[in-house]
Amino acid sequence: MINARIAEIIRKSLYVNNCVISVNTEEEYEDFKEKSVKMFAEAKMKLRQWKSNLKPGESPVTSVLGLKWDKARDELYCKVPKVPAEFQTTK
Repeated sequence: MINARIAEIIRKSLYVNNCVISVNTEEEYEDFKEKSVKMFAEAKMKLRQWKSNLKPGESPVTSVLGLKWDKARDELYCKVPKVPAEFQTTK
């Protein structure tokens, strides 16, 4: 059975094969995870590789959509390489 609320969250949060959402509590996280896994299973698809900043002991930094996610600070960032002087613009 499709849960309309979960389906809408996924629709707004899915990019290629990544789904990135924010929740306020561990209960919301577990509810979303359980219902979305069931929904995708009905379509013969498997959701996997869950990341959360709620579980201590996991790596504090992980990759999400090509960015780095500092789970302790709950911030996304990327490292920008330094541009060599001969490629820098002056204007």
